[in-house]
Amino acid sequence: MPFNEKAREALELGKQYLGVDNGYLTRIDQETDHWEIVVTTDMEDGQASPGLELELQDTYCRETIEDDTPLTLHDAPDQDWGDDPAFERSGNHTYLGIPLITEEEPYGTVCFAAQDPRSDSFSEAETQFSDHLTRLLERELEKELIQGELTNQTNLATVLHRVLRHNLRNDISVIRGYTELMADQVDDESVGETVLTHIDGLIDLSQKARELEGVVTSSSERQATEIGTLIEDIAAEITQEYPAASITVEYDNEIQGKVLQNFDRAIEELIENAVKHSGDNTSVTVDIETVPNGIEIQIKDNGPGLPDHEAEVLNSGVETPLAHGSGLGLWLAYWIVSSHDGSIDPEITEHGTTMTVTIPRKPDVTVQQQVTELTRSRDKYKTSFEEATDAITIVNNDGRIVDANEAASTIFGVEDNELLGRSLIEFFPDEFAFDTEWQVFQETGDQRDTTTIIGADDVEKSIEYAGTSDIIPGQHLFISRDITERREREKELEVAETVFQTTQDALFLADVVGEQEYRLNRVNDAFVDLTHRSSDNITGMDPWELLGDEAGTEVQSRFNECVARQEMVEFEQVIPVEGGSRIWQVRLTPLIQDGEVTQLVGAMRNITERKERERELSMVKVRYETLLEAAPDPVFVADAETGELIEVNEAAEKLLGMSSDEIIGMHQSELHPSEQAELYQQFFEEHVESGGSKRRLPDGSHTTIVTANGDRVPVEISATTVSLPDDPVIYGTFRDVSEQIEREQELEETTQRLQLALEGTDTGVWDWTIGTGEVRWSESLERLVGIEPGTFEGTFDAFAEYIYPDDREKATAAVEQAAKTETRFQTEYRIQRSDGIQIWVESRGEVYDDGDDTKRMVGIVTDITERKEREAELTRKTEAMEKAPVGVVLSDPDQSDNPLVYVNERFCELTGYEEADIIGRNCRFMQGPETDPEPVAEIRDAIDNEEPVSTVLRNYRNDGEIFWNHVTIAPIRDEDGAVSNWVGFQEDATERIERKQQLELAETVFENTQDALFVIDVTENREFRIERVNEIYEELTGLSNAEIAGKTPTEAIGEEIGSEIESQYRECVQRQETIKYPKDIPVDGEQRQWETKVTPVISEGHVDRLVGAMRDVTSV
Repeated sequence: MPFNEKAREALELGKQYLGVDNGYLTRIDQETDHWEIVVTTDMEDGQASPGLELELQDTYCRETIEDDTPLTLHDAPDQDWGDDPAFERSGNHTYLGIPLITEEEPYGTVCFAAQDPRSDSFSEAETQFSDHLTRLLERELEKELIQGELTNQTNLATVLHRVLRHNLRNDISVIRGYTELMADQVDDESVGETVLTHIDGLIDLSQKARELEGVVTSSSERQATEIGTLIEDIAAEITQEYPAASITVEYDNEIQGKVLQNFDRAIEELIENAVKHSGDNTSVTVDIETVPNGIEIQIKDNGPGLPDHEAEVLNSGVETPLAHGSGLGLWLAYWIVSSHDGSIDPEITEHGTTMTVTIPRKPDVTVQQQVTELTRSRDKYKTSFEEATDAITIVNNDGRIVDANEAASTIFGVEDNELLGRSLIEFFPDEFAFDTEWQVFQETGDQRDTTTIIGADDVEKSIEYAGTSDIIPGQHLFISRDITERREREKELEVAETVFQTTQDALFLADVVGEQEYRLNRVNDAFVDLTHRSSDNITGMDPWELLGDEAGTEVQSRFNECVARQEMVEFEQVIPVEGGSRIWQVRLTPLIQDGEVTQLVGAMRNITERKERERELSMVKVRYETLLEAAPDPVFVADAETGELIEVNEAAEKLLGMSSDEIIGMHQSELHPSEQAELYQQFFEEHVESGGSKRRLPDGSHTTIVTANGDRVPVEISATTVSLPDDPVIYGTFRDVSEQIEREQELEETTQRLQLALEGTDTGVWDWTIGTGEVRWSESLERLVGIEPGTFEGTFDAFAEYIYPDDREKATAAVEQAAKTETRFQTEYRIQRSDGIQIWVESRGEVYDDGDDTKRMVGIVTDITERKEREAELTRKTEAMEKAPVGVVLSDPDQSDNPLVYVNERFCELTGYEEADIIGRNCRFMQGPETDPEPVAEIRDAIDNEEPVSTVLRNYRNDGEIFWNHVTIAPIRDEDGAVSNWVGFQEDATERIERKQQLELAETVFENTQDALFVIDVTENREFRIERVNEIYEELTGLSNAEIAGKTPTEAIGEEIGSEIESQYRECVQRQETIKYPKDIPVDGEQRQWETKVTPVISEGHVDRLVGAMRDVTSV
């Protein structure tokens, strides 16, 4: 398994054991302040993604690598890291970092991190576990290097085999042939020269082979070297050998790097190779520069270019047939650079070849150093194993314990020497399926769980454990922890949580996070129900963020008081909630640890209704006292239980001709004639219950009050029971009706005159004698209901028959109630005229006494049909506005600041405001920081010019949410043409505008992406018609949108390829999921390979369209 996979699995185990979000291994260069993640448990798009590069100073790792000791943070802000760039960039509250050291120098770090803080710091066992895991990773790096060396040796053997089999064999054949010629033509000197040339070639070839072997087996000791000077010396030597060549070395500053002794041989081979193969007028340029954590050397020549089979050596490191040994030098360069953890990238063009050599500024780990670190790791492991507070056991394939630390002996209840050799199955309950679980563990390789064991001492314990199989073949590691006490605490917490959630009080927890700084931690369901604020919305808030400046400041001071006193605090607080405010009774209790308050527990009860009742009673008392003093009529106040007079006003003193001192203490019955005491007792009992004003006793006689001189004054009494904060009282108002009675006696004459006056009008007069039921109508009333004068039957029932059936009960009840209570009435109802016409009338009446104890009710009836029709029309219009699907408002320009005087329900829903919070305000209250002033000015100009206008602007709802508001306003003019009101229509256009913006964004992406995009319309008969393509598609395929739009793939590119493409489309439609497929498609006569991804667009369960993205992968 490659090192990266092993490292990732090790990090995943550490992540699970420590309970964090991520684990990662970094590579660090302190000289360049470079930091890079090389292995991680995070996803590609995660916070700690692979390949992430940062400046070292912006990471926690700088502290780890500088101090060469583990750095542990369980809550970074609480440990004074809140303002550090590492916390500000990552937001990680939790971090554990271990330095990874190679060759006595820092290589990088092994880190574990999480966004959320831990409740407590990392334990010693957790830190030692992480350190041990880091040492294991160092050992794996050693294996990686050894494997690389073995691969190089294998490649060397393969190369030498091909050299000996191909090149030497061919050269020897040449030598042999020319040797035969020498036998026949000894005098020919050219024969000898040819033989010598080939012999020299063999010598040079064997020399390179020896150098290549030396590279693979050379020492890994590195030396600090100034790279620029080194390459200048190499170039000078090659220039002496090839004086006609132009070699230039360019670099800006001194560049230091640690390289092997043979590094110069690789650069020499590459430069010499460029000079040899560039022909006449050779020009070679060497550029040297630093890159993040590395050095880059570019060797550019103007030759014909490197052969493909030789470039393959540098691209892949794979042996190919060497053309007469010419590629051996490149193998030499490749292995030297590879041994530096570097790379050689050739770029071949018609203008020449560029070789880019990249090596790290600092070397990877060496075998020798790894051996030292492995020994050190072994010692640390041994210490960690023995001293760990968690139980560590190593078990063989049979489940028997082969090694265990002291903590394991404690958890299993066995002495150290007695634990070894015992089987794990001995410590599990009989019902535990050990064999099945053991098989699953060996198959999966990793396991983390909780279980119950029974120790040798018969003590049952709950443990949590993490297991990893085959840490070495046949042996498995388990790390366990006794969580029995924690489980018991969890059960207690579960009970506490149940109480927390089921209590009817609204509960909250607030963390004390700093000096006079508090953050809400959580709330219960009752809190959510009562405040309409969910836990997700308020967690982490301080009092100001939750309640606003005013209430937040008051609650903050109470929190401070509770913390300072370290005892319970109770207070009442007005707290704003959605739709208004509530009065809460709050009890704060501090949670104290080590003498410090760490949390506040709050219990709240809604006492709004109780306080409202108290307020209302207080207001009643104030009103009662005010009315008592200000009332123009005499007022007598009596104790509701005893009937004793306890207060009177000045008008009462005047009416009786007595002082308040003389009146107070009298019984209320003493105010009336003594011979009628029983009647007055009955009168007050009935009157207090029914309410209203009365002037007659149950026998029909007038109610009177007896003055100090014995006069009896007729009075109208209004009595009611008033509940005061102390005790209930009877509050009686006595009005002198002497003059009224005289006026009533004149009523009959007045009625007659009124009837004469109403003749010929739309108003009629009626007179009802209540005792006899006789009803008299004026002629004008008879005409009003469409009957001949003098033909009305003269009874109450006859009167009721003319009332429209649906209105009859209500109208007669109003008249009868007024007659019973002797009060005025006014009501409206419909009359069914004798000619079938229905009219609306308004009826008013009043009871009076004609002086002989006969009760009569006299009233008038007025035709209001036209008014009701106007009101009905207005009602229809009002209902239309009220139920309109858009927000409708009316403003009054005659008032200051043109305030709103009407809003419909939809406007309240749209803005989130109550009607009471809107009426009287200008529409500006919906504007905010992101409201564009231009449309606001447009509306203002329209109002100034008394013209209609329609525009769109950003407004704010009551909860602060921003929305797009489509506003249309228009003036409403009166009969004179003057603007009497402005009407406004407001509609939430957010979805429409955002959809438009999304469409614009999608169109931009469609036209600007680097992929060739196309849209296919799937017709009802399952034909695939090209709807559109983007510009990249046109450029890459040579097919324009106009040319292929509306066509099927078969019609656009031919039967053979088009039918295959359509079959892929059918598969996508059938599966209703994204598919990928490669396809060779000719473009401009050249066969090119395309990778295509097709995604279905599904509407109501059917595929309407297909969206495809094509990418030319021919060169790949």
